[in-house]
Amino acid sequence: EMGTAAVVDELTGVIVATHGAGGGISYSDDLGASWTRAYETGGRQVNGIALGEEGYVVVGEAGVIYTSKDGKNWSENEDFTHVGWMNNVYSL
Repeated sequence: EMGTAAVVDELTGVIVATHGAGGGISYSDDLGASWTRAYETGGRQVNGIALGEEGYVVVGEAGVIYTSKDGKNWSENEDFTHVGWMNNVYSL
C-alpha cells in the first residue's frame, strides 16, 4: 500500500508516493511494478506531495518539508516551521 498521495514525473517516468500517517516516501522507476523506500520520516505523518521544475516537495507533520531533485534522494528541511493549511492548500 503506497499511501495518501503520488505524483508522476512524465519526463523520467519516476512515480513518488507518500505513506500518510505511517510516514515515509517511496519511488518506482518501472511504472509501479516495484517500489523502493526512499526516505523514512521517523513516523511523522506526510500530508501531500507536489512536483515542479526544481523537483519534488513533500509536506509533513509539524511543518516539516522534504525535498528531492530526483524523487530518490531526499532531504528534510525544518526551516519551514510556519506552514499553514487552509482551504485544502498549504502555504509558507
